[in-house]
Amino acid sequence: MTYIIESIKYFMMNPIWLFALVSLILVGYVRVKRERSQFYTRIESGLDEMKEGMFKGLGVGILASILFVGIGIVVSPLYLLLLTGVLLILLFFFNFIFLSAIYPLIITFFAMFFFLQVEEGLTLFGTTFEQSISMNQLAISLLFISAILLMGESILLLHLMKRSPSPHLKKTARGRYVGAFRMKQLWLVPILFIIPGSWVEALPYWPQLNYGETSFAFVLFPYIIGFQRQWLSTYPKEGLQIERKRLIQLSFLSLILGVVSLIYVDLAIYALGVVGLFALLRSFIALMKERKDEAFVKPLNEGLPIVGVLPNSPAEQMGLQIGEVIRSVNQQVVHDEKEFYEAVQKNAAHCRLQVLGRDQEIRLEQTVLFEQDHFKLGLLFMTEKATYGK
Repeated sequence: MTYIIESIKYFMMNPIWLFALVSLILVGYVRVKRERSQFYTRIESGLDEMKEGMFKGLGVGILASILFVGIGIVVSPLYLLLLTGVLLILLFFFNFIFLSAIYPLIITFFAMFFFLQVEEGLTLFGTTFEQSISMNQLAISLLFISAILLMGESILLLHLMKRSPSPHLKKTARGRYVGAFRMKQLWLVPILFIIPGSWVEALPYWPQLNYGETSFAFVLFPYIIGFQRQWLSTYPKEGLQIERKRLIQLSFLSLILGVVSLIYVDLAIYALGVVGLFALLRSFIALMKERKDEAFVKPLNEGLPIVGVLPNSPAEQMGLQIGEVIRSVNQQVVHDEKEFYEAVQKNAAHCRLQVLGRDQEIRLEQTVLFEQDHFKLGLLFMTEKATYGK
């Protein structure tokens, strides 16, 4: 019990979790501010990112810790110290693209690789941190850690698929606005790492265990996994599926190269670099595709494209989705938002919509609204004049 209490104490002393909490609050605040500015309403609560990020990563952390300890993956204290610095720097820039599970691990490794060419260790608060395992051994550990955490990240993306993407009005080079969709999220993932005894033996205050003649310690580390994407030509849920597929492919690549590196140890550092380059290449290709392809939500001469559906609204209950087009309301063709709500108000008790689906098939949807609730249908529109609904 004392060991657990001490581990939690050192975990709470790490500033990463506090920086992550502040970042999550800021993400929610910025999102809500943008949505209110462009659509005069928020899609989801500004605290949703914080609730998601502080609790949903716990299961992934527990599973990863069990696998790390069961397999016997060891990292050095110097690496964890530098990893803390890298995560804090990435959080400071408020860009979560490079907080995907694999990037901080690889950035820290190669930063430490070049750092050790100049210095043999790092002295901080009177304690000297040196690389206690070989760089090849560390690279092998990181290949397996990456494989497990990438798979964990793919699981976390399943939670995002249940949430509504945040619509954003993006100005094109021609000066027109099209609909884009953003998702930005952090997860705090507490992970139990094993560090070798050659370092902890010099620190009597650090909880440590003995196995035969070997000393080792567990360090509860607040790892961060981040996700940030903007979709223009891809439906967000389809985009998330593509991202999950990419992460799973990277996970298997890292696992295979990790096994190969166990046999050919000298290839471990190169293998880790290959995984990092492959991850960067896939992300770059996805980014270029979104910039090149045409937006799927854009103003039309006839009908109103749906750019957002509020959660728990009549529109959501009717099954309306972003990218679909409202062609008519109560048999009245609509061209802008004003016409839409005027048509709804005429017969709110039997609100009948003609909808052009993503499959280009027309269907009819209907619902019942109270007389004064015609603005509470829960739809956000993309219009030519950039006037947006409540």
